[in-house]
Amino acid sequence: MFRLRGVCHVQFSVILRSSVESKYRKLNQRDHILKRPDMYVGTVHPVQGDWWLYDAESKKMEYANVQYVPALQKIFDEIIVNAADNKVRQKDRQTYVRVTVDPITGWISVTNDGDGIPVKMHKEYKMWVPELIFGNLLTSSNYNDSERRVTGGCYGYGAKLTNIFSKHFQVETYDSVNNRKFVMEWTQNMKHRGEPTITNDFSSKPLEMRRPMGYTKISFLPDYPLLNVPDGLTADMQRILYRRVLDLCGIMGQSMGVYFNDAPIAIETFEQYAQLYPIDRATIVHQKDKRWDMTVGMSKDEKFHGISFVNSAFVTNNGTHVKFVLDEIIQAVREAIHAADPSLRARHDMIKNHLFLFINCQIENPQFDSQQKQELKSLPAKFGSYPKVKDFAAKIVRETNLVNIVINELNRKFICKVQPAGGSRHSMLCIPKLEDATLAGTSESEKCTLIITEGDSAKALAVSGLNVVGRAHYGVFPVRGKPLNIRGVSKKQIADCKEVMSILRILGISLDSSAPQKLRYGKVMIMADQDIDGVHIKGLLCNLFQVIAPHLFKQSGFLSQFITPLVKVSGPKKFEKSFYSVNEAKKFMGSIPPETAKQFRTKYYKGLGTSTAAEAQEYFSHIKENTIEFAYDPETDEHCLEIPFGKQSAADRKAWIADRPSTALEEEFDFSVRQITYHDFVNKQLIQYSLSDCARTLPNYIDGFKTTQRKILHGALQRDLSSSIKVQELAGYISEHCGYYHGDASLTGAIIRMAQDYVGSNNVPLLYPEGQFGTRMDNGSDSAAARYIFTKLGRLTKYIFREEDAENLEYAQSEGKRIEPLFFVPIVPMALVNGSKGIATGYSTIIPPHSIRDLIASIREKLDDKTCTRALMPFYEGFQGKVKKAGDGYQTIGAWELMSAHCIRIKEIPTCYSIHDIKAHLSALYELGVISLFEEHHSIDTIDFDIYCHPQIISALVRTNMVHRLFKLVSPMTNIQLSCLDGSKIRVFKTVKEIFDQFYGVRMHYYTLRKASQLKRLHHSQQIMQNRQRFLKKLLDRSFVLPDDPKEAPALMAKCKFDVHPHEKSYAYLLDQRISVLTRANLVNLQKRLEANANAIATLKQLSEKDLWLKDLAALETELGRGGQAKTTSRERKVKEINALALSQPALDYVRKAILAHGNRK
Repeated sequence: MFRLRGVCHVQFSVILRSSVESKYRKLNQRDHILKRPDMYVGTVHPVQGDWWLYDAESKKMEYANVQYVPALQKIFDEIIVNAADNKVRQKDRQTYVRVTVDPITGWISVTNDGDGIPVKMHKEYKMWVPELIFGNLLTSSNYNDSERRVTGGCYGYGAKLTNIFSKHFQVETYDSVNNRKFVMEWTQNMKHRGEPTITNDFSSKPLEMRRPMGYTKISFLPDYPLLNVPDGLTADMQRILYRRVLDLCGIMGQSMGVYFNDAPIAIETFEQYAQLYPIDRATIVHQKDKRWDMTVGMSKDEKFHGISFVNSAFVTNNGTHVKFVLDEIIQAVREAIHAADPSLRARHDMIKNHLFLFINCQIENPQFDSQQKQELKSLPAKFGSYPKVKDFAAKIVRETNLVNIVINELNRKFICKVQPAGGSRHSMLCIPKLEDATLAGTSESEKCTLIITEGDSAKALAVSGLNVVGRAHYGVFPVRGKPLNIRGVSKKQIADCKEVMSILRILGISLDSSAPQKLRYGKVMIMADQDIDGVHIKGLLCNLFQVIAPHLFKQSGFLSQFITPLVKVSGPKKFEKSFYSVNEAKKFMGSIPPETAKQFRTKYYKGLGTSTAAEAQEYFSHIKENTIEFAYDPETDEHCLEIPFGKQSAADRKAWIADRPSTALEEEFDFSVRQITYHDFVNKQLIQYSLSDCARTLPNYIDGFKTTQRKILHGALQRDLSSSIKVQELAGYISEHCGYYHGDASLTGAIIRMAQDYVGSNNVPLLYPEGQFGTRMDNGSDSAAARYIFTKLGRLTKYIFREEDAENLEYAQSEGKRIEPLFFVPIVPMALVNGSKGIATGYSTIIPPHSIRDLIASIREKLDDKTCTRALMPFYEGFQGKVKKAGDGYQTIGAWELMSAHCIRIKEIPTCYSIHDIKAHLSALYELGVISLFEEHHSIDTIDFDIYCHPQIISALVRTNMVHRLFKLVSPMTNIQLSCLDGSKIRVFKTVKEIFDQFYGVRMHYYTLRKASQLKRLHHSQQIMQNRQRFLKKLLDRSFVLPDDPKEAPALMAKCKFDVHPHEKSYAYLLDQRISVLTRANLVNLQKRLEANANAIATLKQLSEKDLWLKDLAALETELGRGGQAKTTSRERKVKEINALALSQPALDYVRKAILAHGNRK
């Protein structure tokens, strides 16, 4: 027993000692860094963070949320900061930094020239200096604090951290002073050290092996598994590394070359670097001192952004240097505001949030928060230099609009000041169309509700409802169309908007005070159409109150929406049910058995004017059930309206829409709720408007049509519009048969634009213009009224939109009937033929037109399995000028001809300009005395301006190639945006070629569908004719006798193995034939038709989809050739000689100035 206790005591002692040893440990420095990386390089785990990153497409920085590993970014920084430090030390002896990042292997290298690292044996530590620097912790050349150094290194870790977090780390340097080359490699996180290789006396080598200058090259393979990126460099991480190289170029590009993967980076100044960010170039203020380079611009998102560098290190959280500069700027702005209006006091953040500040500075012996150098801690007194911040701040006040912006934000006062009603009934207002509540403006004001309606017809509906609820507490005021989006607009614009000012007067809101006050109405109810446009009006009115009266906006229940049925379904036995969305009604109708569905009728209420007075009284009888109040949630609602209505929120708006699934338009809002937050309203109701706005404003990339254009073509094809009808009549037909519910003017305007054929309108008009549809004189705005002009289908329309495809298209539904297809499938990409322009919520599109002949040739090349080498350049049918590639866009260039020493003839102008535009410009030049005279000799299809000038001016213009610029004959197309609909999704294409390729795939698929459907139809015809032939033969041979009772006929037909009709599923096609066709002559005819049908089947089976497409293209090309091209013939004219012209000095100065400016731009 004693022995057992002893054993237990010994075991317990062992356990105690082992737990102490495992608990208390001493690590060497390398292991400590690997164990606790956060202290040195940041976390080794991927994190989500916001970064300014370079977008190759826009060639600008964009604020992106990306996933990255801070430790990986930091070890890369350590090496490039070393290269920058070397530049500071060696100045002109270093001329470049080359950074190479291999995304496949993961290797990274940084090379810089200069003297190289001294390749000498350190006498004290008995090792080579490069090995000491890169392979031993806490070694540095920055430990002498008595020295005033302006390099980035401080703590003696630096590149060693990169070595520790790398599987391979190699140093290669050539010491040009000691004429030695040093190469050494470490592996396994600096655990294993390779032997250094030293090569001496390069001068004895052949000339080609000598290096005139030294260099240092650091190559490393990060330990990606350790950094939790086992697959290597991610796309986000590559963008971050490239951003850091851009930073290096921005702060040092003026004094040395910076290369990324052997490509030079063309940034020469810090100001040029700042212009990569989204700031208005006109607002940039720049100042450079010896050690301080500062640039400031206006922040577009009204949030402060600071990009700063201290001794080449990117300081992510800024620090004392930014605060030092920022405080001076804010103080200067405050003083300027006080000078303008002593009563105004601007908060620090109010000014700061309008600034985008860039600082590149050199601080002596800087102190940072940690080895990660995220924040500078040095006191201003120890900066070692002081920037001329006061001059910089004064320049900002003087050269930017910052002071006025802050004053406007402080004031929030508009020109018209409205005084509150004061609670007296004597405050009756005389505002047109206002139906004022009897008790508005009295002690009962809080109980009064102002109903704001969408238009006069909705007002009539509301007034009818007042017979139920009474006029004592309810007033009605209509707004015409959509209210002004007042977020971010000027005081003058709001003051000029009568409807907004009328609403404020009716409510009794005083704009000179944001404090709560006695109002004439205690609540506002919005009564708009139940469709998506009505939702937009509700959103605009909510936006109005948040901007003008935020204290009212935050009162839950102050704003509400009155909902009315969008669809009513009636049925047998006086059945009636109301639905507040189309999808809800569709679901109900789909649940009704097919045999009883015909007994039900749907009525769509597209506008409040559709409802009767009796229905209005029914709505108001249940006013509580039909009212949804807006409730304010401070956590979600403060900024939710910024996304749909903020002027500076375009990127957020695009992301808001892009994040929605393709089924978002089908999602239902629960109208049974009695309260909704603004956040839910924006993301459940208002988003529906935005998605629908994109669906009807952006073109589909397959057919190039917006919704209205597709309805027009469908209506014209459905009516087989081969003979002319009035445009107004066609618009009426489309409204009736194609589910068009918007304004007539918009529809007739779209029809006119589809038929226009002047240069710059349509390369292929799909409708034929009969009458004045507009000319180049005013770029189509000079068309006649729709009731005077006629149209029909264009000559090429049916060759492009083949009727054989109609049965394979998917069609939309409206009010229970089939309307236009979701998209047509033309045989050429019409989105490229005629181009398209459109602005939607968050997106816009500008697709230039292209030659239909070039597109046909490109399709033929692709069908022949050839690589499409043809460049798809913008093309305007009949344009006599040139279209040239210019940077990322194009230029349209007019044409001119020198007629004599005194006369220039303009023969073509850019398509974006009308003749009136050029005429106005020439008139201005005439007033300046630059030209002496101009004459117009235009015809229907030619441009002809004869411009007369002094020979000295013409000579100077021709010699300096300034004719195009002086006479506005050059127009850039730089803002090409290829946003299109792809089904229900929005797709942003990068190139026109990408649209072409995607179209090709879809079109080929539809040829497969066409062939299958045609074969199916031919087989059905074959089956029907065979049955008819057999049936007729049996009757004529009297081997088949029909029964006396018709009800017995189907059974007999089945017994004789006759087939039912493939579509009708009956024998009527046999039994209901006329007696006149039951002849032997018809039997012979049926045999011939059977043979022809069999031949058609055999022929179609032999044709491939490519053959079908080529056949369609051949037919189109034949029709194109038959129509020919518009030809422009130049006329011979006698040129007037003007010998007695006196050249004025102002005119000569104007031309010289223009020529000089042109030369400077070059």
